Amino acid sequence: LRIAVACFKNHIKGDCEFCFVSTHLPRASDADVERAITEAASGGAAIALSGGEPTLLRERLLWAVRAARASGIELVELQTNAVLIDEGYARDLRGAGLTSAFVSLLSSVASEHDTLAGLDGAFAPCLRGIDALLDAGVRVTLNPVFASLTQARVPDYVRFVAERLPRVRSISLSAVQPHGRAAKALSLLPDYAVLGAAVKEAQARAAELGIE
Repeated sequence: LRIAVACFKNHIKGDCEFCFVSTHLPRASDADVERAITEAASGGAAIALSGGEPTLLRERLLWAVRAARASGIELVELQTNAVLIDEGYARDLRGAGLTSAFVSLLSSVASEHDTLAGLDGAFAPCLRGIDALLDAGVRVTLNPVFASLTQARVPDYVRFVAERLPRVRSISLSAVQPHGRAAKALSLLPDYAVLGAAVKEAQARAAELGIE
């Protein structure tokens, strides 16, 4: 069982136009988070903490990670853009019991990543955050969300990961869908003829490089 707990909905750093999470909803209460953790612990061994951007509320995030592990949940994943994570923050997260991170590195090209993230200068801090998480012993899976801007770059993304982030062994590829905020930004939707061909090439490259 995998339960995503959106703990931090009305706090965001960045402004992804394709996000399906409303940042205008009230933040989940501590009681809501505790209840979701209890439900997850009774039915399985994994939980994902998401937002908005969960790392904006450092102490609350650390509390949620500790609470999940204390309840017996073995796998606690953070969904994040990683821009606020430095070495100290990553060590604190690992010390609290974080086991994995699902990081939105949106492109291998800095300007494209920043555009899709809605946050100027986000690319370098995101890479720094990934490095810090890996150094702290947190497993990282990358989650690029391909859009019209990046639809042909999937093979380049795989090559970039192999060269710049060789400790990352898993990429979970997504594509912009006409839901949530993207329903009003349809120009972001990829052309599946282009994206499909790029994904096939990227799969072959990933297999050669030992990337899942």
